[in-house]
Amino acid sequence: MATRFDWLREFFVVNRALEESLWRFRYMRYLNGMLTSDPEQMKYLADAYDTVTAHKPGLFRYDPEQKFSCYDRPLGELQKKPGLGDPLPLMRELYDKSRAYLEEALGPDFIRAEWKR
Repeated sequence: MATRFDWLREFFVVNRALEESLWRFRYMRYLNGMLTSDPEQMKYLADAYDTVTAHKPGLFRYDPEQKFSCYDRPLGELQKKPGLGDPLPLMRELYDKSRAYLEEALGPDFIRAEWKR
């Protein structure tokens, strides 16, 4: 039961970071359509990227002794480790596209070094 609550807590943290990043990406896309940008948004996207990276390992923990009815052996004995997907590629895509919009509008010099991932 504790593993489920830990997973739920990690899921909410990652989900919130991804959701916020999606809204910031849409805002950057809108500004790009207006031929301008907001460099400050990259700070928040970089923070969200760090959050997803830090909480990613907590998402896919499982008990190797647990056995589901769809498998004939416990999870620890399966040839392929069970997984539900990885949030990092989505976060990377949101960050990269937002950065591309910023660089297209203002140039690469407007991103501070501490915001680059």
